[in-house]
Amino acid sequence: MLKTAIFLSLFTIQLYPASMAATEPATKGDIRMLMELIQGEQRVAEMRFQQIEKRFEQIDKRFEQVDKRFEQVDKRFEQVDKRFEFIQTLLLALFVASLGSPFLVERYRQRRDDHERKVIRGMDRMITAMREAANYDDKIKEILSSARLL
Repeated sequence: MLKTAIFLSLFTIQLYPASMAATEPATKGDIRMLMELIQGEQRVAEMRFQQIEKRFEQIDKRFEQVDKRFEQVDKRFEQVDKRFEFIQTLLLALFVASLGSPFLVERYRQRRDDHERKVIRGMDRMITAMREAANYDDKIKEILSSARLL
């Protein structure tokens, strides 16, 4: 306990002059020096702020460049998309043509067959009429028999 008392008394003796110096009034020179220090710190802070502003301007310019590049990439993607749509349309047309062409061929074949049947029916009617006429005219009968139609 004696040791702690001695330690505390020495400690307070050492702190006493420092506390006395802190209570002395500040001189005009001290105030000027403090003002110069504060102004110097303000200048440093302003310089740092300007540096930060320049950096932000550089960052903004870079972002603008990146935005322009993205716009260019978007335009390229739109062009590629249009090409794919064109190719898709062509493929769809080819697909429809490949599926629809057999149906069209069958339809045109049926039309041709119907036309041929009509022509054959007309020829049959004409031959029948000629055979009937051959019953009344010998010359027609000769012609039809030479053509082996009687």
